[in-house]
Amino acid sequence: MQPTSIAFAQGAFLVEVEPDFRDVRPADFVVHISLLEDGGNVLRPLVKGDGDRVVIHAPSEPLAWNSAIHYLRKRFGGLSGPMQPWHPHHLRWGQPVVIEG
Repeated sequence: MQPTSIAFAQGAFLVEVEPDFRDVRPADFVVHISLLEDGGNVLRPLVKGDGDRVVIHAPSEPLAWNSAIHYLRKRFGGLSGPMQPWHPHHLRWGQPVVIEG
C-alpha cells in the first residue's frame, strides 16, 4: 500500500502500511503513523510516553488500514479532508509527538 496522507480535525497524518519483516512477527502487517506539518514536508512520528513509536499490527493489509483510521479518528477527530497518496518534496524529520494513554 502506498503511503497516504489523511486530514483529521486535529491534524494531517501520514499512514504507512507495510509487511512486517521483523524476525519476531506478532502480525503480518504493521502501520506507522506520523503527524504531517509544513505542507507535508515535516514528519513527526507518533510515540508513546515511553518513547517507543506508535505501531499498529494486523493480520491483513485492509485490517491494518482500518485499524489505523479508527485509531486516528478516536485520537484526532473526524476526517476533514481527502485521503491522497503522499509524495514528499523536501522531507525533514521533526520532533516526535508523544501520545499519552
